[in-house]
Amino acid sequence: MTQWTLIKESLTVIAAMSFISSANSHGLDDIPIFTHAKLIASASITTSPDYEFTYQYSITNSEKNTGEIWSLTLDISTKRAHYEIQDFPKLNTAPLPRGSTRSMIENAIDGAPYIGKLGSAVVPLGQTAPLGWAGGYARSGTVSFSGLEPEAKILPGQSLSGFSIVSKYPPSLRDATLDALWFHISDSDEPSDEEWALVADAVDATRIESFTLGPSPEGSLGTYAHWINFEADVLRLFDINWITHTGVAEAVEQELLEAKTALDLNDGKLAKQRLATLRTLVTNAPSGSIISKAVDLLLTNIDVLIDKTPDTPLL
Repeated sequence: MTQWTLIKESLTVIAAMSFISSANSHGLDDIPIFTHAKLIASASITTSPDYEFTYQYSITNSEKNTGEIWSLTLDISTKRAHYEIQDFPKLNTAPLPRGSTRSMIENAIDGAPYIGKLGSAVVPLGQTAPLGWAGGYARSGTVSFSGLEPEAKILPGQSLSGFSIVSKYPPSLRDATLDALWFHISDSDEPSDEEWALVADAVDATRIESFTLGPSPEGSLGTYAHWINFEADVLRLFDINWITHTGVAEAVEQELLEAKTALDLNDGKLAKQRLATLRTLVTNAPSGSIISKAVDLLLTNIDVLIDKTPDTPLL
C-alpha cells in the first residue's frame, strides 16, 4: 500500500514531516465533523512616530465538532516584491514548535519575489504563538500558525490564545482559514479521479473560512493609497455583518465619504476634521451596532490617518 497525503501547502519540508509523523491516519470514512469555530481578533497601535501594529488572535473549537484544529492561515499578500530591513517590525521572527524562532527577514528577502500569489509578495511581519506551534510565510501569499507537536491541537470544546502578528502595516480586512486535522491514506497505488474528488470535498469540509483583522496590503501610512484601502474596507463592514445596524453603517459610510471628498479636493485639513467627526460617531454608536473587530479597524486607521495625512496631500 502506498501512502499519499493531501494537506495544505506546508510552511517547510521539516514542518510537513513533523505534522505527518505526529498525526493519526485517516480515510474517506473517517472525516471529522468541523462546522463551527470562532476566531477572535483585535488590533492595537504602538506609540508614534514609528508605528507598529499588533494583531492578536484566539481560537475556539466548538464542542459540536469532532475535528481538532491544527492550523490558522491568513492572507497577507501585497504588491511589494522587494524588502528592506527597516520594513520589518522590531519583532521579526516566526516561532518554531519547541520555543525557538527563525528569521522572517531572511525568509522574505531570500524568497522575494517568489513568495506571494500572482507575483505579489507578503507583508513584512513577526509572529508569536503558543508552545508547540510554528509560523512562517507560504508561497500562496499567506502566513500560518501550525500546531506541529502531538499535543498542539485545539480539541472540540477548547480555546487557545497567544497567537499574534506584529507589522508596520495598519489593520485591514483579511481572509482567514481554520483547518481541522485530517489527511487521507489511500489503499491504491494510483488513486482514481473520483477518489481525488472525494478527498478535495473532504478537505473543504474540514476547513472554515472567514474574515479577520490583519496587516493591510498598503503600508504607506497617511497616503492616498492608505485612504483608498481603508475606504474599501469600510464599505464592506455592513455586508459582512461587522456593522449590524443599517443606520450606523450608512452614517459611517457617509462621514468617510465626506472626508474622502475633502481629500480629493486637496484639503487634508478638512479631511482630518471629518475623520475626527467619524471617530466620535464610532465611539458613540449604540452598543452592539459595531463589533469589536470593526471598532479596532475603524479607530486605528482613523487615528493614523489623522496623524499622518498632510494638510495639503500630495496625491
